[in-house]
Amino acid sequence: MLSAASEPHWIAPTKSWSATDGPESVRHVFRINRDIKSAELRGVADYCQIKVRINDELAAETDFLDPLFRRDVSSEVRPGINRIEVRGVASSEGPSAFFLQLKAEFADGGSALINTMPDWSGVTGLGAINPDYWDLEGKGVQVDVFADYEQWQDAKNLGESTAASNFQIPDGFQIERLRSAGKEEDSWIAMAFDPKGRLIISRERKGGLLRMTLPENKGGEMKVEVINEDIAEIRGILWAHDSLYVNSNSHNVRKDPRDRTGGLYRLRDTNGDDQFDKVQQLGERTATGGHGRNDLTLGPDGKIYLIGGDSVGLPEKFKDLTPRVAKFLPGDDRNHGHVMRTDKDGREWELVCKGLRNPYGIDFNLDGAMFTYDADAEHDMGAPWYRPTHVRHLEQGADYGWRAVTGKWPPYFCDHADNPPTTLMIGKGSPTSVKFGTRSSFPERYKKALFVQDWTYGRIFVVHMTPRGVSYACKAEPFLQGRPANVTDLDFGPDGAMYFVTGGRGTQSGLYRVRWTGEGGDVSVMVGAHSSSRAETAKIARSQPHAKRVAYSRNQTVSLLLSAAKNLSPSKVAFIANDLNSLPLATLPLLRLEEALRAYEIVQLRAPRLEPNVESMIRAKLLSLFPAKSDPVNRQLSSLLLRLGAADAVPRTMKLMEAATDQHEQFHYLFHLRDARNGWSDELRERYFIALRQASAEYRGGRGLPGFLKQVREDALAAVPNPTARARYAALGEAGRRPKLNYADLIAGRKFEKQWKLGDFDNALNFSRDSRNLKNGKRMYSVGGCVLCHQLGGEGRVFGPDLSNVSGRFSRRDVLESILEPSRVVSEKYRNVTIETTDGESHTGQIVLEGDYRQSKLKLVANPFEPDQVLEIPKIKIAGKRQSEVSAMPEGLLNTLTRDDIVDLLAFIETGGRLRE
Repeated sequence: MLSAASEPHWIAPTKSWSATDGPESVRHVFRINRDIKSAELRGVADYCQIKVRINDELAAETDFLDPLFRRDVSSEVRPGINRIEVRGVASSEGPSAFFLQLKAEFADGGSALINTMPDWSGVTGLGAINPDYWDLEGKGVQVDVFADYEQWQDAKNLGESTAASNFQIPDGFQIERLRSAGKEEDSWIAMAFDPKGRLIISRERKGGLLRMTLPENKGGEMKVEVINEDIAEIRGILWAHDSLYVNSNSHNVRKDPRDRTGGLYRLRDTNGDDQFDKVQQLGERTATGGHGRNDLTLGPDGKIYLIGGDSVGLPEKFKDLTPRVAKFLPGDDRNHGHVMRTDKDGREWELVCKGLRNPYGIDFNLDGAMFTYDADAEHDMGAPWYRPTHVRHLEQGADYGWRAVTGKWPPYFCDHADNPPTTLMIGKGSPTSVKFGTRSSFPERYKKALFVQDWTYGRIFVVHMTPRGVSYACKAEPFLQGRPANVTDLDFGPDGAMYFVTGGRGTQSGLYRVRWTGEGGDVSVMVGAHSSSRAETAKIARSQPHAKRVAYSRNQTVSLLLSAAKNLSPSKVAFIANDLNSLPLATLPLLRLEEALRAYEIVQLRAPRLEPNVESMIRAKLLSLFPAKSDPVNRQLSSLLLRLGAADAVPRTMKLMEAATDQHEQFHYLFHLRDARNGWSDELRERYFIALRQASAEYRGGRGLPGFLKQVREDALAAVPNPTARARYAALGEAGRRPKLNYADLIAGRKFEKQWKLGDFDNALNFSRDSRNLKNGKRMYSVGGCVLCHQLGGEGRVFGPDLSNVSGRFSRRDVLESILEPSRVVSEKYRNVTIETTDGESHTGQIVLEGDYRQSKLKLVANPFEPDQVLEIPKIKIAGKRQSEVSAMPEGLLNTLTRDDIVDLLAFIETGGRLRE
C-alpha cells in the first residue's frame, strides 16, 4: 500500500544493525498500478551507514551525517510490486536512525510518496521529520531567469523608498515603512539599537551616524540626530560594554585620496550628556578596499568579533588560531576574508578563522555557534568551479579556502582537513547582514532561525537549523522580497519586531518594521524522539576542541595519507599510492570515496611520473569504478583517468558529457577532455567539437565564461596532432550556417501525406543506415523544418538542441517519438512560457538563455521558425509568468513526408550531419 503520510518518519531497526552485506535490517513492500515517468529516492542517515536496494538493485548508500541525498531510481522502480531493503551499520557516536522518501511521478500525471513509517517491517518509529530542516524537493531559495540582477538600479533617484505594499511577506506578518531617507541623510548601510531603544544607522558616503528615536504613538514624529560625522563608511555597529563599537572603512569616503585605512572605533559618553565625547581607535590601522571591514557582533565570551572581506589586510600583531596551510594553491599569498576578535579595550587580537571571500554579516546562535553568509565568485558563474553564495558555520581555527577567483577549494578536498564543509549552498546573490531571531517576538520556529539578507535581488530569507554532529542541517525558505529592496542590515528591536534598512551604492534608503500579527505565535517547534537525542549528542560534539571536531567528521585514514603525501618529496610519494590502492574503494560510502579520489589527485600532482606498474595499478583500479552512479564521483574519476592517459576514459567520459543535462557537469567533462591525448577516434573528436560549439552558443554565466570556453577550445585544438584534422575541427567548432529560409518556402509545392503516428513505424526502424538514401534524408532535414531550429553537423540554427550527437544518446524510436510528439517530454530549457506584463500584455514563447546572467531584460522567441526575431521584455515589467507543458516545437512537421522520407531522415540524423558528398 502507498503511504498517505506527507512526511517520512525517522526509523531504526528493532534488531541490532547487521553488517552491510548481511541479512536485511529493514524492508518494505509497496505497489504501483500506473506507468512511471520518473522516480527519485531521498534520504538521510544519522550515525549509521546504510545501503538501500530497490528490487535487489543498489539504489543509494550513505554514511553517518552525510547530507541529504537524492538519487534517480526511475530504472529500479516498476509498475506492480516493489520492494525496498535497507542494510546498515550503526555508529557508537550517537543515536542511529534514518529516513527515506521515494517520489514517483506518473506518465499520465500526478505523483505518489512512499515514506519510511513506523508500520514498516522490523522498525521502531522515532517521530516524523521536521520539514523545516530537510529540503526534500531540492527547491531552496535560488533565483531564476526572471530575477533581475539590476533591480537595485531602480532605487536611484526615487525620492522615497519602496512602499510597504510592494513587498511579499508570509501570512501572519505585517510590514510597514517607518521612514524614507531625506536628501541630506545619504544612503544607509548598518544599524543597531542602543540601550534606550533608539536606532543607530550609518551613512554610506557622508560618514558618521544617524540616531533615530521612534515615536511612542502611531503617527508621531521620529526624532533624527546626526552624531560623530568624522568616522567614515561605517559597515558594522555594535552596542556592548557601555560603548558603541563601529567598524569603519575609508573606501567611499576619505578626506585624503591616498587614505585607504579605517578600523575599529570605540565611542563612549563619559560626561552623561548623551553624546559620544570619547572616540578611540582600537588596534592597528590596516588598508582595505571594497570587500572591507564589515559587521560586528558580541561573542558568548564577551569579546568583539569583526568580520571582513578579502580586501582587508591583517594587522602586524595578532595571535593566529588558523592552520598554517602550505603554499599549494594559486593565490595562497593573497588576502582572505576573515574573522578577528578582540577584548573590549582592543588590547589583544586573534585571527579566529579565514579563507572567506566577502561575508558581511556575523551572528551567534543560542548554542554559541557563529554564522555568516559569504559571497560567490560571479566571474566564475556558469563554470564547474563556480562556488555559489553560502551560509557558513564559522569555527575557530578553520580555513574556508577562498583563494581569489577560480581558486576556491571544493569542500571534499580532504588534504585541507581544517576546511569544514559548507553548511548551506544558496546560489546567486549579494550577501549582506545576518541575524538570528533569538530576540524576536516571532513564532518559535523563527526564533532559532537565521535571517539572511541578499542585496542584489532584494530579499530576506530564513534559514532553519537543527543540530547534527558538530554542525547543523539547514534549509532556507523565502521570507521577504521587494523591488527595489536593496537590504543592507537588520536587527530586532525591544518590541521583538524586525527592523531593516535599504540602501547602498548611493541608492534611496528606507527603514522598515516587520511584526508578527497572526495567530499561533506560541506554537513550539516539532521535536521527535530522534531529534531530541541527536541534539544532545551534537551538544557534546560541539564542546570538543577543533581538532577532535575535525576528526569527528572526516575520514582520518585518507587525511593521514594526504598529510604524508604533502610532506614527502615527490620521489617518496609513490609509496602513498600503494596505501591508497589498498583502500576498498568499491565499498566506501560516497563522501569517503570522494575524499579518497582527491587523495589520488594530490599524489598524482606531487609525483606526476609514477613507476609504470604503480600507475598501471591505479588506472585499473579507477577504471573498474568508472562510470559510477554518482555524478560527483564520475567527475573526479574522469579527470583522474584522463590525466593518467587511460584510453578507455575518453569514450566513457564522452558518453557522460553527452548525457549530462546540467551545464556545470557538462562543462566539467568538456574542460578535462580538452587536453586528453589518448583514446580519440575521428568520430569522437567531431562529437567533442560539436558539443563545444553548442556550449558556446547556449551556456550562461558571468564575465569569465566566454573566456573560459575560448581557452578550452584553443587547448582542445592544440591537442589534435594532425594539422589538417585540426583545421577541420576548428571549422566544425564555428557557429553553424544560418539559412535564410522560412518554413513556407521549404514546404512549397508539397502535399499532405499523412498524420503520422509512432505506431506507423513499428516495422520500419530496423534498417541498415548504409542502405538508406542519405542525400534524400539531408533534403528532408530541410523540408521538415529541422534546419530552422537545430544544428546538425555544421548546418542549421542554434535554437533547439544540437542534433549532431543525438543518436549516441537516444534510440531511433526515441528520436522519432520526439519529432512526432514533441510535447510528450519537454526539457525545462526548451519549454514555452507565458509572460504577463504590468502593461496588461501577454507574450508566449521560449526564453533565450544566453549571455551574462545579469541581463535586465528577458529575451523571448515567439515563433520557433523565426528565432532571430527576439522580443525583449524588461524584467521590471514582468507581473506574472506560467510555464507551458507544450513544446515550442510544433506537431505535424513530417506530415508532408512519405514513410521512406522519414526513415531516410532518421538515417541522416544518425550520421551526425557527416554526409560525404
